[in-house]
Order: sequence, then structure tokens, then C-alpha cells
Amino acid sequence: MPAIRVVFSSSFFHHLSLDDKRRALVELFRVLKPDGELHVPDWDRPNGLGMRLAFCLVRILDGIDNTRDTALGRLPEQIGEARFQSVRLRNEINTIFGTPSLIAAHR
Repeated sequence: MPAIRVVFSSSFFHHLSLDDKRRALVELFRVLKPDGELHVPDWDRPNGLGMRLAFCLVRILDGIDNTRDTALGRLPEQIGEARFQSVRLRNEINTIFGTPSLIAAHR
């Protein structure tokens, strides 16, 4: 039976392959209590040309394949595909390396 009320995953998902992201999200959904919360601050689709160019450094360091979906802003969609509800972008911050955002969802 799920027992966890809140999961906070910071700057983790952009390191994972697509299959590993899916497996991690399915497992997080499984262990959360009904109406449990998922909070994911991580890199998101870079805003503007300058941010996209700066995010290239992150992509080179963390792997082009692993960061492809991140560069396309697909993490909220992937969270929804894992059956999470009320997936929403709570905040975005432009930095010199790209655009991290905070995504929240409920089980």
C-alpha cells in the first residue's frame, strides 16, 4: 500500500534515459498515497535563443540523448503519462545555463 505523502525530486530527471524516466515516474506514482504530491524542480525547455545556447553546455555534460526531452519541455507530459493528475508548471527561472522550472502534480 502506498505510504509516502510528498516526493521532492531535485534536478534528477534530466540525467535519466527516457525509459528510466518512465520507470521512475511509475514507481513514484506507486509509492505515493492517494492525493500524494510530486514536486520536481528540474531543467525545462529553455526560453529564448540565448537560453537554448547556454543549455547546450548542460546537454553536453549530461548527455544529448538524456536531455532531449528536457530541451523539448516534455517532462510535464511524461509526468501525466505516468497517471499523475493536476500536472502544472509552478515557476520558471531563467539562468545563465538554461531555464529550470518547478513542476507539481498529484497522485
